This record gives sequence, C-alpha cells and structure tokens, in this order.
Amino acid sequence: MLLSFDTDKLPSMSLFVPFASATKSMKADFHQALASLSPVTFMITDSFLPWTLDSANKLSIPRFAFNGMTTFSLSLARSSHDLLRTELSDDEMFTLPWIKLTRNDFDSPFRERKPKGPFFDRTLEQAMATSKSSGLIVNRFYECRLF
Repeated sequence: MLLSFDTDKLPSMSLFVPFASATKSMKADFHQALASLSPVTFMITDSFLPWTLDSANKLSIPRFAFNGMTTFSLSLARSSHDLLRTELSDDEMFTLPWIKLTRNDFDSPFRERKPKGPFFDRTLEQAMATSKSSGLIVNRFYECRLF
C-alpha cells in the first residue's frame, strides 16, 4: 500500500494545512485495508501522515516515519529550535556548530518566539507522531538511512 502526495501541485502553499488535514479522511479506509493484510512485520509511512500511527498502535505494527528532508535540514531544524525561543533580535546572528543564522533566516511561524497557528500545530502533530514511532527513516545524499 503506497500513499504518496505531491504538495508542489497545490495551487498555493496556503492550501497545505487544509490539504494535510483532509488526508485524515482516509484514516478509516487505511486502517481497514491494513487490518485485512496478512501479518505485517512493520510499516513505513510518511511523517506527513501522523494519523497512520493510530492504526499501527491498534494493530501492534511497528511504524517507522519517513521524512523526505535531508539529514542536514532535519539536524538544522532540531538544533535551532531552542535557540529561536530566546530573546535574540530578528537580525542577531547565532551559531550552530557548523553554520551561522539569524531569526530572519527562518519562515514564520518558526522564527516567532512563541510560534502558533495551523501550520505550527500541524508540524507539532507530525513531530509528536514521529517521536512515538519505532524510528525515523530520512534521506541521506546517496541513500536512505535509519536513525
């Protein structure tokens, strides 16, 4: 079973959150299809589909989240998260061990000191489901690697 979505076909990225939320309408059919399969050893679903974790848990199937971002961008996002909540000005530089950035280098809502809004909520939902998964599979430059 393959669930794949091409968000660059959306007419506007302002439709991303409604589109992502609409994927939840597949939840019951996904669960039913998954339950009808012969014993499943594990499943890999896109981190974009956090609701698949519910089916995995109910059916005792280990779920691995797949994230299409590179390990570099995931590392950058994870390392900068706490720094963006500090009192740095928008153009004050901060340094991660390998790169210099300012708050202005990040898109809203992530550059905000107290991020909020539908996109941020969606990102949190994905992050929570990923953290409760059995693992995360990410892109390396030449191959996929399990963390």
